[in-house]
Amino acid sequence: MSNIAKYISTIQKLKVESNEAKAMLDDALENNSEYRELAEAKKNSARECAIVKEQILNEPGNTELEQKLKSLRQEMSEEKEMLSQELAVHLAKEGKSEITLPDGTTYTFKLSATLQAKN
Repeated sequence: MSNIAKYISTIQKLKVESNEAKAMLDDALENNSEYRELAEAKKNSARECAIVKEQILNEPGNTELEQKLKSLRQEMSEEKEMLSQELAVHLAKEGKSEITLPDGTTYTFKLSATLQAKN
């Protein structure tokens, strides 16, 4: 357990250091007039692009395609979660991070965990 605490502490320190470095870089960019002008032009262009995109997406047929795409992405996300669970079971049962499908294709996989603070 002490290794876990050590890793968490190190990650937190690195996160603080990373945020400080990013803030310094952001300040350097914001203090450069040429960069600010280009960034503002980019922002204006992005607004115009967003308006045209919205008009296109509101055309008949495109709204249905957008809903279908959203549904397909949700289904894919759920399938990936179920696959992840099955791979964890496979690893626990077989002790291998390799799996061969019926078509003969062999895959290796890696599981990862995310640590979240309890509320």
